[in-house]
Amino acid sequence: MTFELVESEQMINGSLIKLVKKSLSIKPLIDRLEQEPSLWKENTWRQDYVVKLDRPISPQQDTEAIMFRWAPENTIESVRDSLNITIHSNLSNIKEVQPLIVECLIACGAVECGRVFIAKLKPGGTVIPHSDYGMYADHFERFHLVLTSEDGNRFFVQDTNGWCESYYMKPGEFFWFNHKENHWAINQSQKPRMHMIIDCVAPTYRRERVI
Repeated sequence: MTFELVESEQMINGSLIKLVKKSLSIKPLIDRLEQEPSLWKENTWRQDYVVKLDRPISPQQDTEAIMFRWAPENTIESVRDSLNITIHSNLSNIKEVQPLIVECLIACGAVECGRVFIAKLKPGGTVIPHSDYGMYADHFERFHLVLTSEDGNRFFVQDTNGWCESYYMKPGEFFWFNHKENHWAINQSQKPRMHMIIDCVAPTYRRERVI
């Protein structure tokens, strides 16, 4: 793989990754998740599904997830193309997540909320390079709120011209990235990395796409 890599504090306001807000209060949610270990096993679709016949593993094979707002069904057709949202009981049961979602939606100027879930990348794990496609990905922007992240974590986004931006996302940071471009992540630390992923329609962050 050949690309031009930008890896600096200035990059966070680049064309592929943008910092939206810093210093969000994440500790209450982290503390609550530590009390609910079984939630990570409720829905394993993201780490189990196959994207294409020529890629017999999921890009998310090293992750686990907790769903709050999700697709109507755990099928590639529903996850890829459905704009409908199923509200999971976790949204009301894990009350610590609700104020964070609201704060993030306000911060990015969202006018519509899509799916919301927390993804945990295991120590030494990798999110395999991929881009998001389908009607759902075309409709919504994707944002990440960092809950836990140690040194050794990197997030990468690369456009079709070979321009690549990389950043160590720190706990409490909320950022946008262009999920229609190729992106991946590595966790070379000894602890899991947790991000809350929030999809929404946010006109300020609407990217120029080739659909």
